[in-house]
Amino acid sequence: MSTEILKGSGRPGDPSLRITDVPDARRLAFEEQRRAEQEAETKAMVDQITHDRFIREHTPPRPLVPTDPVEQLRAQWKSDQWLAEIEESRRLPERLAELEAWARKAQLEAMLSPPPPPPPTRFGKALSSAALAHEAALEAEFAARNRAAVKAVCTDCRVVGGDCGAH
Repeated sequence: MSTEILKGSGRPGDPSLRITDVPDARRLAFEEQRRAEQEAETKAMVDQITHDRFIREHTPPRPLVPTDPVEQLRAQWKSDQWLAEIEESRRLPERLAELEAWARKAQLEAMLSPPPPPPPTRFGKALSSAALAHEAALEAEFAARNRAAVKAVCTDCRVVGGDCGAH
């Protein structure tokens, strides 16, 4: 047991520091309290475990097949669902092989097909969708006028209007 006193810096009001290897009563009380809390927690956990074990050992097991008809239907549905998942997981390798073959075929077809035509351009710039729609409308109007003109010409004498009056 030793006690050592370290003096302060020498200025008035600086405290000295006392170092001792003897534990004081406050530290011992704190450690005792902490130890008691840990033992109480451990005892509570042990009590909970023994209580759960007692309940588990003295509770009758649930029946494998429910007695309630609604619960029976639900259990049957869950069983069917589980069996369907198992069947699907068994077919998974075949399905994956089929999908891989389809992907290889699609890649081969994409490599062998000609490239898509370039988008139409005017003065070196690609046309917008509105410009494409406008050109399509103009072409449709031109084609309709030509069809009407062809119908209007008399096929025998080539008179425009379709009725030359002679026939």
